[in-house]
Amino acid sequence: MERRTAAIEADLRALVEDRGLSGPDKLARHFAAVDDWKRDEGRIVVDVARSWYADENALLRHRLLVHGLGRVTPLLARIIRQGVDEGAFTAPDPEQTARMLLCLRHDLGRAIAEAVVADPHGEPDVARMAEATADAIERLLGAAPGSIWPAARALRPRRSAAT
Repeated sequence: MERRTAAIEADLRALVEDRGLSGPDKLARHFAAVDDWKRDEGRIVVDVARSWYADENALLRHRLLVHGLGRVTPLLARIIRQGVDEGAFTAPDPEQTARMLLCLRHDLGRAIAEAVVADPHGEPDVARMAEATADAIERLLGAAPGSIWPAARALRPRRSAAT
């Protein structure tokens, strides 16, 4: 977990320092990188989910969340502040917005993992969970709908022209 947090922090730091990207682009790239890692390492995540979400690991999960929030929140806040300065976001408090954003993303991962643990052969409604999380994040940022987390939008079930 420490290596994964350090990798996320390093990737995010590189995005923060990239002067060629807007705030929304940086945030979208960060989400895409995290989502790609989860997708690529999905088998590992599924294999360890049952023990990771066992009651006896609750304190460890909490400590790692708090540790990760402490390391990643300031970097995300810089991206959010940039987006506010560019007029793409309206978040009045970038630091608290970054913390809440991370908590929303964390909760999405938890909800998906718990659904997989509860029914390993079922298919959790990831699209619905991702869509709701994306909507909440964009509202929290004051961003245009669909502008931040395109991967979540892509998971949305396709509707026919009749619906």
